[in-house]
Amino acid sequence: MNERAPRLSPEEGMFRLAGTDASWICVHTCPTPRCPCRTALVLATHKGRETLEARGAPVWQAWMSGGRYREAAHEVADKCADIIVFGLDIDTAQEQQSDRDDPLDLAQYPEVAALMTHIDGKLLDAIGRLWYRGKGLSAPVETVLMSPPKIRGWQRGEQLAWDEVYTCVRQDLYAFDAHVYEALDFYCPIPSCDCAEVNLHFEPVHPDGARSPGHVNVHLAGRIRLEPETHGDLTRLEQLWAAFCQRHPRYLERLSHRDTLIKATGERLVGPATAEPKVGRNDPCPCGSRKKYKKCCGA
Repeated sequence: MNERAPRLSPEEGMFRLAGTDASWICVHTCPTPRCPCRTALVLATHKGRETLEARGAPVWQAWMSGGRYREAAHEVADKCADIIVFGLDIDTAQEQQSDRDDPLDLAQYPEVAALMTHIDGKLLDAIGRLWYRGKGLSAPVETVLMSPPKIRGWQRGEQLAWDEVYTCVRQDLYAFDAHVYEALDFYCPIPSCDCAEVNLHFEPVHPDGARSPGHVNVHLAGRIRLEPETHGDLTRLEQLWAAFCQRHPRYLERLSHRDTLIKATGERLVGPATAEPKVGRNDPCPCGSRKKYKKCCGA
């Protein structure tokens, strides 16, 4: 017997594209509970939500019944010129063929290229949460943990990666040529520290053995410092940072929110300030900012 996820309401997959009035997408993630695929089927229109709901009804019904919803989407697109259908990788945000995982040539599909300029990180996260609900799972939420997290290998003075403390709804992946990188954001967990710095590392996911081009130091007041591993890595680091900013146009708001949550968790992880080991004024600051203590938390 085939496993089926619980029913979802039609509204849960509907999203208006940011910066537009009448452009909407309807997203269908894989409904098979144990399937790990990360491709979503997207129906889009510039004719408003009501048009998309009416045109996409057969696709939704096929999805809910466990039928051939991708084939239903192609039938709708063939009959309705105002409906656009394509696939979307939730993690890399790469466009794909609607019936397979092959990349989509945007030069041949300018209407998809135009739509993709409005699909940002906030919308991708919402689709990531939909992926969980579509499989009958509870989507991870950003709630402060009730007990200190057990983070293997972490030591006082080190920054914490966001995904070491919280379960992410998706990997923030960036593809360049034949390389794929994951953006990992690291925070100071000490509540009393006001360094207000986040280190954004771009770690290689593919191919095996590739090295990181470096990281970006982001001060939450807006100052940015690119720190490549070598001078030759600067170009790739600039490309990754530009792609990150395009995907997360309000990145300071995103990072500030996460910084607040990490520090709320860190209050239980690192203990009260009086329990911190004595740090010399010229020693590295225990918050992990790489500054001397006297110029950071000890200022």
